[in-house]
Amino acid sequence: MSRIDDAGGSGGGPGGGPAGILGGLRSSVYGLGTALCFSVSPIFLRYGLRDFPSPVIAVGIGMTSAFLLYLLVLALRGHLGLLRARVSRSVLVTQVLAGLFIATGTWLRYEAVDRAPVAVVATLGRINIPVVLLLSPLFFVAGKDRVTARLWLGAGLIIGGAAIITFYG
Repeated sequence: MSRIDDAGGSGGGPGGGPAGILGGLRSSVYGLGTALCFSVSPIFLRYGLRDFPSPVIAVGIGMTSAFLLYLLVLALRGHLGLLRARVSRSVLVTQVLAGLFIATGTWLRYEAVDRAPVAVVATLGRINIPVVLLLSPLFFVAGKDRVTARLWLGAGLIIGGAAIITFYG
């Protein structure tokens, strides 16, 4: 299944862009942007939750903000018509399940940041790396999401480094 990339074309390589180095760089930019956003957000969460009555209400505000941002992105890309697109039941089910996991994870993250040091929450969040590495071969097309020994080594270094910084830094 192909997807529509930023330029409106059908993506073929990593990250939906052209194959090769350019596609890899594009994927890296999105990955680094993800890391940056998820690295900065706990600081705002901690600050915002100081005098806030409930992390659950804060999640609602955050999710509403996210929804409005996604609508804006669709509008700027000229893709608002995609909101009326018909999708198969299996695609809808997988996206609803993904959304429920994201929403639950976000809620639990707000609760954790409200109760524990941000560094501990961030380190525990890195448990997602081995979970993704274990589950991705079960759900994704072989070859595109290959899990290699080098990938496991890199994941181990990230998790180990985060643990050392958090518990011994």
